[in-house]
Amino acid sequence: MPLTRKGTEIADAMRKHYGGKKGKQVFYASAKKGTIKGVHKKKRHNPGSHKKMRGY
Repeated sequence: MPLTRKGTEIADAMRKHYGGKKGKQVFYASAKKGTIKGVHKKKRHNPGSHKKMRGY
């Protein structure tokens, strides 16, 4: 999932602090846990992508 500007900045800071691989692990673990929020772009709802049901 794409990162927001905030997410990119935090990920870069964690990679610099912890190193490349460990920084990435810490970043995604923190995001999944909810420690850091607003780091992933949200999916947009596209109402035109659904077929309309007939007869209802």
